[in-house]
Amino acid sequence: MKFQHGSATQPEMVDDIVYSPKKISGNRGYFGRPGFKSMLETFISRTPFAYNIPSLDKLLQTKEMPSSFLLYDEQVLSVLIAAGIPAADSYKCLKAIKKKKADKVAPFKVLFKEGFSKHLQQDEGKTSEEADKVCEQILKILEDSASYLFNASHALCVACDSLYVAWLKAHYPYELYLTMLKIWDEKHNKDKTAAVILEMQRYKSISVTAGRFGQDNIDWVVDKEHHSISQSLSSIRYMSKQAARDLQKMGLNTYSTFTDVLRELQMNTCLDTRQISILIELNYFEQFGKSGKLMKVYENFFEGKQKLTKTVKSFELRLEASREYEKSLPDEDLDIKQRLASELANVGLCLSIDPTCNPNLYFVKELDTKYGVKAKVYSVQRGTSGTLRFKKDTFAKHSFEEGDCILSLHHTISPKYTYRGGEKVALPGEKDIWINEYKISKAPKLKEVKEK
Repeated sequence: MKFQHGSATQPEMVDDIVYSPKKISGNRGYFGRPGFKSMLETFISRTPFAYNIPSLDKLLQTKEMPSSFLLYDEQVLSVLIAAGIPAADSYKCLKAIKKKKADKVAPFKVLFKEGFSKHLQQDEGKTSEEADKVCEQILKILEDSASYLFNASHALCVACDSLYVAWLKAHYPYELYLTMLKIWDEKHNKDKTAAVILEMQRYKSISVTAGRFGQDNIDWVVDKEHHSISQSLSSIRYMSKQAARDLQKMGLNTYSTFTDVLRELQMNTCLDTRQISILIELNYFEQFGKSGKLMKVYENFFEGKQKLTKTVKSFELRLEASREYEKSLPDEDLDIKQRLASELANVGLCLSIDPTCNPNLYFVKELDTKYGVKAKVYSVQRGTSGTLRFKKDTFAKHSFEEGDCILSLHHTISPKYTYRGGEKVALPGEKDIWINEYKISKAPKLKEVKEK
């Protein structure tokens, strides 16, 4: 989606779809599908449209839809049949067009041109040259518009589903988003999950967390008081269902310090030090302090000079020393880059934001250098995702890795292109952001923790 902040120094970023107040499409199943994308703005603005070819407009326009939009398979079929192509063959042609099988479409082009040219000359009074020109225009329209169109029955079902979902979003947003998150999590679709999280934040200021100590995080949890939905702990890397059950039991008790929580985790649960450190990085124990402070308590507890083990005899003295150390620490967070790296590695998504940081600072989630240099990034300030492109020679001089942060200093925006039939074609309404100058901020490496 486009970031809603654009300036000379801050690029608008385009992810999988284009976003504006007029385009509220969560996937490609809306009118934003490739087959209709070139007409999207005209349709949304309710601008009357016609091809000014009476024979064609007459086939496409109805009382309910007085404009000549090629929206459905049935409309394409009606144009092919009007050219004299039998219904069965017209359907074969439509399937070939949709699957972009040019070799199978070619014979139908000849039949269409002959049949529709004859139709235009007889019914429209066109000359042979005029008819041929119109046929070429219509063929181009069919080729451009037929791919990925809905048939009318499917479009009706999708429209009804859209109304149901819109009503649920208005009246039961937590329950709807909880269901959507669980579905995409089970399918391991990170892109869809990220899109749902972004919409939740924009629409209802609902955030996703990795869970909170004291919650029953065996399953996903709605927390309306904190305007959040928490993940099931078993969906976090290295976490088991038994670990979730142990934490749920612990959450029923009261602990005065984080040191006491660590001792309970050590003595009476199945959690190892790696799992505990991940939960700290994910801010799971936030009620006892910020992640930076708790990580220092954790390191002192398990690795300090007076570290505690299950069998140490002087554990009471060491516990008290750990409590005093905990009280002396300032309440501070881990570095934002470390938190994002941990979230991406263990949850599969970036969740944290820092509203105080530079708006042009982006965390690199994925890096693709196969055909060019393309990075999927996360805005540290705003919590939105997008894609940035880099020239190969620029990247060769200043290379970065996944997990690093880049500060954009200069960028350019250009149309986004694809290739159709070997030709470079601009995609309507889509842009590429090219970063020409930037600084790299290496992320602190996540500490490798051995199981204990």
